[in-house]
Amino acid sequence: MLKDRIDKLPPSLWKEAEDFIQSLLDRNMPRKMERNFDFRWGGALAELKGKIKSVDLQHKRRVSRVIRSPRKSEPRF
Repeated sequence: MLKDRIDKLPPSLWKEAEDFIQSLLDRNMPRKMERNFDFRWGGALAELKGKIKSVDLQHKRRVSRVIRSPRKSEPRF
């Protein structure tokens, strides 16, 4: 059915149809992982265990993001 419709197209549009179909496939196919995760950082914060909680780190990270990248409408101090 689809092949019949493509065959009815003039040859000048075949490449455009092929590109469109490829874009649909690319958009809907799961992407292959380009590299594996490495966990060399594992245990790097072991000395902080019991001294700081993960929620504290999350809050500190949020504050650092706000400080480093202010909105365009806000003055930078």
